[in-house]
Amino acid sequence: MLYVSGIGYVTDNKLSVEYKKHSWNYDGTKNLHRSLKDNGIVQDVLKDFGRLDSISKMTVTASALALYDASLSMPKDKIGILGTSDTGSLSSNIDFFKDYVDSGRKMSRGNLFVYTLSSAALAAAAIAFGFRGPMIFEMYGSSPFRHLIKSAKRVICDQNCKGLILIYAVKGKVSAYLLEKLDGKLSSRNNLMTTSELRL
Repeated sequence: MLYVSGIGYVTDNKLSVEYKKHSWNYDGTKNLHRSLKDNGIVQDVLKDFGRLDSISKMTVTASALALYDASLSMPKDKIGILGTSDTGSLSSNIDFFKDYVDSGRKMSRGNLFVYTLSSAALAAAAIAFGFRGPMIFEMYGSSPFRHLIKSAKRVICDQNCKGLILIYAVKGKVSAYLLEKLDGKLSSRNNLMTTSELRL
């Protein structure tokens, strides 16, 4: 049985969690880490957070919110991460190209190159929280969230992981859902919700 045990949302100015019914305002992605610390969502400093591109910062933040919402008890190394977005790494590719042009088409900053990979944001979250399960980025056509759920069911059932963070990034917003594999144990959390029940 799969359960959604924690959900975190990040928009351009607001953080929120589903089950604990908390929300916080923030001012720009540069202040995301401070918001996480000040509101007790993370206890430790997230290494290199300031160097991440915007979508990676939002992905790490959404993951932190989902873990916080779930009051996670399982070891984080048993968790994988699976994600999709409507644009992939397009904005980071544009930033990289602009930097390349601005420097006279001779070189660009290596830090920008890292984020031209669509999986970079998922990797940043995995590193930040010590996830050692599968890490997969997929692009879908129509009904991307429905396909993401189907992929999540397959991954969590076929792979040796107890939980899976789902990242859904669309229209400048990032949502994270912590799915847990409970092996028949009772949980106070909801069973795997349908798309219509999720606030996207």
